Amino acid sequence: MKKEKIRGALSLCRRAGRITLGSYLVAEEIKLGRAALVLLAEDAAANTEKKVLPVAARAGVRAERIPLTKKELGEVLGREAGVTCVSVPQDIVNLVLTSM
Repeated sequence: MKKEKIRGALSLCRRAGRITLGSYLVAEEIKLGRAALVLLAEDAAANTEKKVLPVAARAGVRAERIPLTKKELGEVLGREAGVTCVSVPQDIVNLVLTSM
């Protein structure tokens, strides 16, 4: 159930064009102050964590692992390849957090 709620919330964010994908772009969104929440796939690589988590911590941005694999996250977000991390802006954070 929890997985389905997260999938639904992220799908809505994607359709609204309010989600950023990929560790490099997510780190940039954090630095620009446009990310309020970072979500990591449960099987995200340690290298992804090294790129994103310190940037999020310095900026005071919440980072969470979610119970979706890279493949599942990619499917939800309309990508053939897996997606390891996404960022969500402040105005829709509550939508995602209530699904977790």
